[in-house]
Amino acid sequence: MHLQHSLRVQDYEHSLRVQDYEHSLRVQDYEHSLRVQDYEHSLRVQDYEHSLRVQDYEHSLRVQDYEHSLRVQDYEHSLRVQDYEHSLRVQDYEHSLRVQDYEHSLRVQDYEHSLRVQDYEHSLRVQDYEHSLRVQDYEHSLRVQDYEHSLRVQDYEHSLRVQDYEHSLRVQDYEHSLRVQDYEHSLRVQDYEHSLRVQDYEHSLRVQDYEHSLRVQDYEHSLRVQDYEHSLRVQDYERSLRVHDYEHSLRVQDYEH
Repeated sequence: MHLQHSLRVQDYEHSLRVQDYEHSLRVQDYEHSLRVQDYEHSLRVQDYEHSLRVQDYEHSLRVQDYEHSLRVQDYEHSLRVQDYEHSLRVQDYEHSLRVQDYEHSLRVQDYEHSLRVQDYEHSLRVQDYEHSLRVQDYEHSLRVQDYEHSLRVQDYEHSLRVQDYEHSLRVQDYEHSLRVQDYEHSLRVQDYEHSLRVQDYEHSLRVQDYEHSLRVQDYEHSLRVQDYEHSLRVQDYERSLRVHDYEHSLRVQDYEH
């Protein structure tokens, strides 16, 4: 009878060791699955961080391309301004040459006219008083012609001043249009910089949302681990109670025997 009791105790202890071993295997399997989940979670985090770095790099490239295009536009604008200023200088120079040519022709006409007057006055001194009267009449006609010539010169000089004033107005209009273009260009640059700041803020919000979701997943994972560890402690406690109950029943049986 004692031998049978001992065998039952050994069988029960053997079954307990088997259950402990199986329990240990399940714990190891669960811990292994937890490590695998942690590793996969780490890989997903690394992949997301890599994608964020790639997005930041691509964003930086787009910003550099836009800044380069702005510099090219500024350079082309400067070239157009230089070309227009050069054309204005050429026009001013050509206008000055035409004025000089006209003034030279006026001096030549005045010199030729002076020579003709001198020749005619010499002939008048040789002639008699009647010829002198005719000379006076002719001199009067010359004064009239000189006066008319002076009027024509004044009219031409007035037209030149009008042309200079109109040319100045055209230059002022072009300079005003250049300032307007510069202002519009500045507004477009400010709009693009504002859109870049908005995109950066939205990108930061998406990163914060993802990091919050990762923290929530980590917290939920921690809760599941705590629940499982609690269930293991409960199972250990219940198993110890069963062992205690079984040993108590054996002692009762021994006592009754």
